[in-house]
Order: sequence, then C-alpha cells, then structure tokens
Amino acid sequence: MRIPSNKVADIISFFRKELEGVYDGEELENIIWLSFHNVLHFSKSDLHLKREGNVNQSDLLKLNFICKNLKNHKPIQYVLGETEFFGLNFMVNEHVLIPRPETEELVALVETHLKKINRKPIRSTSLPSRRQGGAGNVINLMDIGTGSGCIAITLKKKFPDVDVYAMDVSAPALETAKKNAEIILETGQPDKTKITFIEYDILQFNSKVKMQSIDVIVSNPPYVTHSEKSSLEKKVIDFEPHLALFASENDPLIFYKAIIEFAEITLNKDGSVFFELNPDYAEEVKILLEEKFYHAEIIEDMFGKKRFVKGEKYVMSH
Repeated sequence: MRIPSNKVADIISFFRKELEGVYDGEELENIIWLSFHNVLHFSKSDLHLKREGNVNQSDLLKLNFICKNLKNHKPIQYVLGETEFFGLNFMVNEHVLIPRPETEELVALVETHLKKINRKPIRSTSLPSRRQGGAGNVINLMDIGTGSGCIAITLKKKFPDVDVYAMDVSAPALETAKKNAEIILETGQPDKTKITFIEYDILQFNSKVKMQSIDVIVSNPPYVTHSEKSSLEKKVIDFEPHLALFASENDPLIFYKAIIEFAEITLNKDGSVFFELNPDYAEEVKILLEEKFYHAEIIEDMFGKKRFVKGEKYVMSH
C-alpha cells in the first residue's frame, strides 16, 4: 500500500479508506489526527484548515508507514512510540502495556491520599531515608509492576518530596520506565527527581528479603485471565505484552495475594495499598485485604465498575 498523493486532503481520505473496519467513527478521526500531529505537529483544526496543502516526501513516507501498521491492527500508541498519561508524554513499546484511562483514575486516588497524609507528620521508618539521613519525615511509595513507569513517574512529578520505588520483573520494561523518568523528571537535576527502580519478581517474595519500609503501595498487576482472551481486541492480544496482561488461570488473584503478603511485611503501621483490578474479583481482593488489614473499600471507576480496592493498615489498640 502506498499513499498516492501528497495533498493533505487526499492523505486523510486514504487513511479513512484503508482503516475502515479496523477503526470507526470518532476513534478513526482521532487516530488520523494523532498521526498528523506526530509527523506534522497538526492541531485538530489544521486537518481542515490545511487540507489543501501538501506534505514533503519524507513526511509522506512516515504517514504511509503509520497507516500500514495501523491497518495491521498495531495500536496507535506503539506505532507512534508514545502516549499521553495525565498530561505527560510517555514512551511505550512492546515491552510495556499501554496505560488506560482507568489507571489515571488510580493515580488520582493515590494523589488525593498523598495530599492528605502530606499534611500530617510522618512516623519514622525502620530504614533511614535516602535523602534525609533517617530524619523519618519522608513518605515512601512503591509502584509494583511499574511497566512504562506511568504511575510512579506521574506521582513523583506531582510529589517531588515523596521517595518513589518502582518494581517490575521485566528488565526491558524497567529500561523503558527509566528512559521515561529521565525525560519527564529531568533526572540530571537534583536527587529529588530520582526514582529507585527495582528488578524483582513479586511472586518470589519471602519475608527474609530486606526491603524499604513503605507508606503507600500502588499496583495495577496482570488481572486478565486466559479464558477472557477471546473478548479482547486483536490489537491487544497480538501486540501488548502477555507477561503484563494475563494472570494465572488457576489463580487469577496470585499477584494480589503476593503483594498483600509483601505489604504485610513492608507496609508501615498506618500505610495504605491501592489496587486496580478486574471488577469480577473486587469483593475477593477486599476480603484478602481485610484478613491482613483492618479496613478495605471498593471504589468504582468512571463507568461504575468495581475497578479499585483500597486497603488501610491500622494498628489495633489494646
């Protein structure tokens, strides 16, 4: 396939014709704009205002490459190599999941929580702070299964004084997250902008492993079962990393159980856990948290689905 003309209007028509059936309606129009924005820095109005204009041969080849990949169902985010999350531009590739709108909601929940506890004195942690020599007034947050780093980096951007740790089992995913941190947080700057990245398999955790004490744990672990595969779009199954997508069919809650066990050891006495999850398992995860913590609540997403569970670890008074 090859775009036959370098006129903007003709290129738009070509995209619509080639991608009909792969995308439709508003999604298709948005994908066309994203493609033009990526190559030519077009605004949405430019698609109309500049439709009689021409593009040079180099940009035409780029647009042709984008259209060809989109026709093969490759997600636009992977084709362009980037996506927006919470107003920040993240690099994405085949090693990391594409961030979803629901995960922005998860970050917003943690943001609200951090604002609340930031106003209170923080108890001392069992290990000294990296930056303040054990002064004990630094909040420690860990993102488990960080992927592109979108959760950890967004929260670090919003709360530079919070010590953020980002864990993942995948070395290539961590490399992607590190690159995102370097660009978004400008990590050539002072220590406040740094995130500690940890390559570790949470399923292998045992209580003998020494970890930093944590105030907040946030995680969006794999929660799609293989039996749900048929309901997923082709672009998700064919291109997104299965390691980050699918949970065990035998035990769909395996990651939640491991993280809760990890939290039992590492979470400070009034720390909190935030999970994104499959709505079908919200009640079960809530029960798992209540067995270890003293309060857990289910929070619905923008579509009214039971998408998040928050657990708070209280110390029982005697």
